Amino acid sequence: MGGLGTALAFAKKGFKQIDVYETASNLGFVGAGIQMPPNVVRVLDRLGCWKEIEADSTDIKGTSIRRRFTLNPTTATTPDPYSRNINTN
Repeated sequence: MGGLGTALAFAKKGFKQIDVYETASNLGFVGAGIQMPPNVVRVLDRLGCWKEIEADSTDIKGTSIRRRFTLNPTTATTPDPYSRNINTN
């Protein structure tokens, strides 16, 4: 996300040739989502792409981190009910 956000910011400033490289040796589906904290949402909004991302996003009911073999939760959280009302100004 950082590389793509930086590339978009450069493009908005008029740069024409921007290359973004991925260092992962294998890209694939891992069953995970991308959670974006309010500061990331503000940056994406300023870059002009948040509304499209938000339209395809999903509100989560909660998250948890689980132990590898037992799947017992180590932590669990519920989202702030006001997190959808982020002031992007």
